[in-house]
Amino acid sequence: MDTVDYGKLLDQLIRIEGTRLACYRDAAGNLIVCPGHYVDPMGVRGNRMAVLEVDVRAVARELEELWPPVRKLDAVRKRVLIHMAFNMEVRGLLPMMRFLSAVDFHLWDTAADEMLISEWAKKSAGRATLLADMIRTGRESWMDASQTTNA
Repeated sequence: MDTVDYGKLLDQLIRIEGTRLACYRDAAGNLIVCPGHYVDPMGVRGNRMAVLEVDVRAVARELEELWPPVRKLDAVRKRVLIHMAFNMEVRGLLPMMRFLSAVDFHLWDTAADEMLISEWAKKSAGRATLLADMIRTGRESWMDASQTTNA
């Protein structure tokens, strides 16, 4: 996904996650605990942001391979789907068939509504609200992510 502005996507993730990077498993199942243990096996030299970007890019590639319609989306909505896939893993996003169908047909209000009624939204209410607004409007959300709850 060469057309993705990864700088904006990483900023978006950090706004919601905060400056801490919680432990999580990447697409290959590696547990990310600290940069030193994870950076070397990935062949990446750098800081936490470099590791995060490698993971986000891997998720974007996996999403594009498993759900090709993401390629046709505008930049903002594409970032939302990558963000969601990063948060819940691609295989967690793909079963949201009503949401993905709405996205595929550019039914943005329906897509946003499907996001907000999902199990994922119950676990990540602040994140879901922010991202649903971006799906609905196709614009960057100017909402301060630090004011969201249960991101």
